[in-house]
Amino acid sequence: MDLQTLKNTYAQEQGYEDWLELTLGNDCAWDIEFHWEQICLLAQKAALENAADNAVTITEEHYVAGHIGLTVDRVIIDRSSITNEQNLIL
Repeated sequence: MDLQTLKNTYAQEQGYEDWLELTLGNDCAWDIEFHWEQICLLAQKAALENAADNAVTITEEHYVAGHIGLTVDRVIIDRSSITNEQNLIL
């Protein structure tokens, strides 16, 4: 989902045809700021959901200190898979 689609969907949920109608239909700057903050929150949530969906895990064997021959599997999330720009809502 891109940002424009997110804004239009939000506006429709508020009873407007699209984002442009919502912003033109509100004379009060506070109202527009409130709606913009809601869009920012929705975009951040969508980006986090994308990051969760795209997260890459790596399983590696980890030696336990002080125990010769004892290993455990450790799962690591590849940081670059969650900080990838493709996860952003633009």
